[in-house]
Amino acid sequence: MKSRNIFNRILNNNKALAISAIIISAAIWLIVSVEKSPETTAVIKNIAIDVGGESLETLGLESYGETGLTASVTVRGKNYIVEDKDISSKISVSADTSSVVAPGNYTLRLNASAVDSRSDFEIVSVEPSTLTVYFDVPVTDREFIIEPDVFSDGPIIADGFVAGSAIIDSGTSKVKVSGPMSEVNRITKLTANVEISEPLTENGSFETEFTPVTNDGSVLSYVTYNRDTKVTVKVPVYKIGRLPAVVDYTNRPSNYIDDIDFSVTVSPSAVDIGLNSNMAKATSFAVKTVDFSELKPGVNKFTVPVKDVEKANSCLILDEVEEFTVTVNVEGMKQRTFPAPDTIGYNAGTSGIVSEAVIPDFEEVTVVGPASVIDSLEPGDITLVADLTKIESGKTGFFTVPVVCENNDSYWIYGQYTANAQITG
Repeated sequence: MKSRNIFNRILNNNKALAISAIIISAAIWLIVSVEKSPETTAVIKNIAIDVGGESLETLGLESYGETGLTASVTVRGKNYIVEDKDISSKISVSADTSSVVAPGNYTLRLNASAVDSRSDFEIVSVEPSTLTVYFDVPVTDREFIIEPDVFSDGPIIADGFVAGSAIIDSGTSKVKVSGPMSEVNRITKLTANVEISEPLTENGSFETEFTPVTNDGSVLSYVTYNRDTKVTVKVPVYKIGRLPAVVDYTNRPSNYIDDIDFSVTVSPSAVDIGLNSNMAKATSFAVKTVDFSELKPGVNKFTVPVKDVEKANSCLILDEVEEFTVTVNVEGMKQRTFPAPDTIGYNAGTSGIVSEAVIPDFEEVTVVGPASVIDSLEPGDITLVADLTKIESGKTGFFTVPVVCENNDSYWIYGQYTANAQITG
């Protein structure tokens, strides 16, 4: 009864009737518009193309070429459907990869379809209708070393100078290459080419780009690198001179600071050498730094490879020798073995490092010196210290460090000794 009264009031209310009529008319118009809407066609642009499929994964193949490829799809349907701003999300375009069975270039047919099979619009055509794609097995991070290649139409180095091996000055010359296997396999090396226009008289530094060298000389496609292709090539230049070869010493007793009265020979005694700028005024060069702990009574012979001499002096040995021989004849000396001292101190230099304990890993120590000194030496006269100067400031824990002899004027310890030092701060 109550609902009938409400209905009667609406019927008797002219304003309510007018509003109801408007709503009903709009609904009828909308239904008729939708049902009677004319069909039209529209071109939907920028539909992303999908190039993939399970068959490619099974074959281990990937597609290479331009990325972000799109197609235009012509659709037919009711006006309000095809002109919907979101219609592009309801369309997919894919390449038919069923013909792809091995690496190579393929022309694939493009297929367009509605994402929802129940969509009320029709696909008319897709443009382009085909797509050419290269497929291959992917190679990731194959490593190459950049090889500097320095060349010139004339001499690279001026008269009186010699060049060392060019180097890549960029932290590392290693490069990781990625791309299709067929392309990566054609790379024989990576080179950084530098052309010298005027003969060098000092070290040269040149910024250039590394490039791949292929086995057939052709240009690579789809290959990428894990770093920027710019590098700096440095060409060391040395002035040619002839210098005598000498020996340096370390851990000397005080009596041997200014004078070494042993018979010392170096063979070869002098060589043609390429001098770096720091050696411009040098009158000799050291082939070895002899630690007194390496010297025992009698003949001591050391062989030093040329490459070690060149590295230590930043020079070039120009004579055709492979090694130097250093002979130190320690005459008139005596050696004697003593029990290791009860305590070992330490030398921390100016680093401020503190050691809570120094534990030697030896029980005896061999001492070399003049016979008169060695015969009168007592174990308590020998002062040994652990060398902590090479420990990085701020480090804590146990470290194995060398042991050296201190406060001695004419004798030294023979052999290598170490101790375990506990560093507390």
